[in-house]
Amino acid sequence: MVDLTAEIVLFEGFDELDAIGPYEVLQNGAQAGASLETRLVTLAETDLVTASHGLRVEPDGTIGRPDLLLVPGGGWTTANSGVRVAVEDESLP
Repeated sequence: MVDLTAEIVLFEGFDELDAIGPYEVLQNGAQAGASLETRLVTLAETDLVTASHGLRVEPDGTIGRPDLLLVPGGGWTTANSGVRVAVEDESLP
């Protein structure tokens, strides 16, 4: 059992650095001894998520009840994907 769970929610068009950078920092903390679990998640079941520059990521599962929820940016100026769509459809908590 870990003391802190962190989830980074992925969606079509998320910015790679906004998700993978924090993931690396949190994973380094866990490797240094922090009681921390970090997961890449989505709002609904999916096999792959494509980021804004084409990186395809396999999520660990769907969103749970994390202590820390990180929502990356990306695609604010794109009409059909990215954080703008996630904000406008009000699917994120």
